[in-house]
Amino acid sequence: TPTPAGSAPTAAPLPNFDKWGATTREDMTTIRKVTVQSMTRSWTTIPHVTQNDTADVTEMEKFRKAHGKSVQAAGGKLTATAILVKILSEALKHFPQFNASIDTSTSQIIYKQFYNIGIAVDTEHGLMVPNIKNVNTKSLTAIAVEMSQMSERARTRKITLDDLQGTTMTITNLGGIGG
Repeated sequence: TPTPAGSAPTAAPLPNFDKWGATTREDMTTIRKVTVQSMTRSWTTIPHVTQNDTADVTEMEKFRKAHGKSVQAAGGKLTATAILVKILSEALKHFPQFNASIDTSTSQIIYKQFYNIGIAVDTEHGLMVPNIKNVNTKSLTAIAVEMSQMSERARTRKITLDDLQGTTMTITNLGGIGG
């Protein structure tokens, strides 16, 4: 049903995150509840801005080239995205507030202790976002191999519902269009 003009859309029901791993819940403070309401209103009514910056990836490229052949021998391709998937899982451990969801029905923050990183895959059938489960427990080679397999399954329409569920953070790579 359409949202009446001037009102904020209601949040979709959250899945049971425990299906994918351990979680903890924390009650929101009054200030956090007010912030959620204000930010939701802003998100739905104010134009968005994207901020970009540059990064020197010289050392990462040296690493990628030095280890690319061994990853290729294992059946994957060591891309900048594969490396960023591993880096992101480590960053989420250090900043758990980014690996969380807000349950507005209970006024709680759900912190996830699992790291399932979604990778946007552009297919002829549209954009799909399968995810690699438990990235934090996998080697860089395993991540690269799984990314290759996952992308192929998405492109050939052999992706499963499980592949598409349980994502805690998504990476969208705009490299194909110059990003």
